[in-house]
Amino acid sequence: MSGFYKECIRMAIHTMKSNKLRTALSVLGVMIGVAALVVILSLGDSVTSNMMSTFSEGGIDVITIMPQKSRNSREVLNESFTSELKSKFQSIEDCIVTNSQNCSFRYMSETLSGNVIGTYSAMDDFYSLKFDSGKWWSLEDNINSRLVCAIGCDVAEKLFPGEDPVGKQMKIFYRNKAGIYTITGVISKTDSTSSISFDGSVFIPFNTFTAKVRRSANVDSYIIRIAEGWDPSVESGKIEEYLSSLVSSDGYMLFSLSSLRETISKGMGTVTMFIALIGGISLLVGGIGIMNIMLVSVAERTKEIGILKAIGAQPVNIEIQFLIEAVFLTLFGGLLGISLGIVLALLVDYILVWPLSVSVVSVFAGLVFSVLVGVFFGVYPARKASRLNPIDALSRD
Repeated sequence: MSGFYKECIRMAIHTMKSNKLRTALSVLGVMIGVAALVVILSLGDSVTSNMMSTFSEGGIDVITIMPQKSRNSREVLNESFTSELKSKFQSIEDCIVTNSQNCSFRYMSETLSGNVIGTYSAMDDFYSLKFDSGKWWSLEDNINSRLVCAIGCDVAEKLFPGEDPVGKQMKIFYRNKAGIYTITGVISKTDSTSSISFDGSVFIPFNTFTAKVRRSANVDSYIIRIAEGWDPSVESGKIEEYLSSLVSSDGYMLFSLSSLRETISKGMGTVTMFIALIGGISLLVGGIGIMNIMLVSVAERTKEIGILKAIGAQPVNIEIQFLIEAVFLTLFGGLLGISLGIVLALLVDYILVWPLSVSVVSVFAGLVFSVLVGVFFGVYPARKASRLNPIDALSRD
């Protein structure tokens, strides 16, 4: 039986070589379809991968709750609520609160407006912050309400152009009050994937904020870090359900980077598959071309089929032979399409400077779909050839 398949393969290759132009035209549609499939799937995987890596840089295990103005939210969601959350959910590793206020900053003759955020030293670890220079202030700074601050890179660039701000002092104004703060660190540029804008903000100890900027029992936001081993998106849903049981649904806003990442990942996957489906139309067109070519081949080789049947070839042997020829055509087109897709992906990477890599899944999908197209569109011509009457076949010119 292995000898029969080898002969079928040999005949398929011979047929392709003896009709080079026909072969080229018949595989063109398959080649374009597979190339489009490879590029689209690779592009979708790369975009999703890049977005996911951006999300994973820091804060993926962080959930932010922002109380809103409602009838009972301010009464329930106060500073002591952090202890209640920790006792309620074992998954919460730590929870801190933040307050913010729009203030003016001044250094020498340079003035700037921006957000001052009062928080705890743990925020540095929550978001895995990196620093251009210096570091975050310490726990002792918060305990002692010291006038220290860490500033975002945009603040540093505008107030201290060409200088290292660490160790220097800047004034922070709120209404008629002013304080002179020593800068401990400059936060590196951070992707805006969290609920906090790090680049344009100034961060001071929470106790300092309460004592020097704004005295208030209200809390602007709770920042929760989920412990390792727990799914942040699942815990986010549980916390949201718990909050809804305490206050009205409009009494808070909840932001979870993990839930956002999951939503975007699903959305990107759907978009990629939809576009790939459109690209698959080229494969459909190519498959129709393969069917037409195989039908022409059956008509041209009618006498050959009659001779094969006359010397004892079974219908299944004829069917397999033509089916192998159809699969070889589409597989050849698929290999050319994969090569073209890789070249196009490299061009996109080079021209757009986009980190695009051809995924193994896209190559595998291209090969599988090209074979399936050959089988699907080769079945009818193969069966037509196998059902020819040998006497009628031999009598044709």
